[in-house]
Amino acid sequence: MKRSTSIAIILMVSMLAMPASSHAFNNLLEIYMGGGSGDATGAGEADVDMGMFGAEYTMYFTALETTEDPYAMREFLQHPSYLNLGLESQTMETTFAGGGTMEDTSGTISIGGMFYLPNGTGLGGTLSSTGGEEKSPGGTDDLTETSVVLSLDHYVSDNTSFSVDLNSISSETKDDSGAIVKDDTYDQKTIDIRGSTLINNKIWVTGLVGFGEQEMENGTSLDVSRFELEAGMFPMQKLGVFIGVGTEKIEGDNSESTETYSMLSADYSLSESINIMAAFIKHKMEEDGGGGAMEVDITMLQLAMGILF
Repeated sequence: MKRSTSIAIILMVSMLAMPASSHAFNNLLEIYMGGGSGDATGAGEADVDMGMFGAEYTMYFTALETTEDPYAMREFLQHPSYLNLGLESQTMETTFAGGGTMEDTSGTISIGGMFYLPNGTGLGGTLSSTGGEEKSPGGTDDLTETSVVLSLDHYVSDNTSFSVDLNSISSETKDDSGAIVKDDTYDQKTIDIRGSTLINNKIWVTGLVGFGEQEMENGTSLDVSRFELEAGMFPMQKLGVFIGVGTEKIEGDNSESTETYSMLSADYSLSESINIMAAFIKHKMEEDGGGGAMEVDITMLQLAMGILF
């Protein structure tokens, strides 16, 4: 599988427990890992195993402060300007019932930031670069991908914001001989619109709709649409429980692919400066290229820790 929905959409920046006196922090380090397994059907049966590991460092220009608000909502409510740097690696191994394996490996580096004006408007963006390869009995394909996101965020009130992201992705796949694999090389441009709110310091709701176009190297043009919805509640100031669903569809005259996910996660603060997160994620991908259909189902467990200092 040459592309997968970034699991990064599950990793919200988590905050810390309420201390006896007010403290402020300018740095956040997050470390996360995950693994899962599932099956694939289509051109035969196969077992799928995947794993991932990543880390992200964020520097806040305005320190995050201790408040009486839910810890997981700290960054959302205070929206400090920031810069961040992230690293992530992923592996996926597919073992076919009739024999043979296929292995996908990739690594991503990203840098981004957001600057908030006094009126609550934020301007920012993210640049990321991915390199990887797919090894199969038929040979090895090399993948390179560059993603640019330009973001506009605005707080209409202290606890409600709306944002617009302009996304551009250029992805190229080459085979053993160095020739471009036209069916897997594309340029994609999309726009995402998101609204987020925290109700009575107890209920969190955020939703996203997106649309755009993907131009394939083989000359075909595909429509892209996506939808995400997440809700959370805070039974304790230290504890947040979240559920979420999302889908992305890419379709043209002769092909269609759909990726969906559902997740359940919990975020708990061990201390003023340490929190942990656990998430169960169900991921499904379906592809129909006209010549045959393929389906991949994977269930994952993801763990993360955040440290403010």
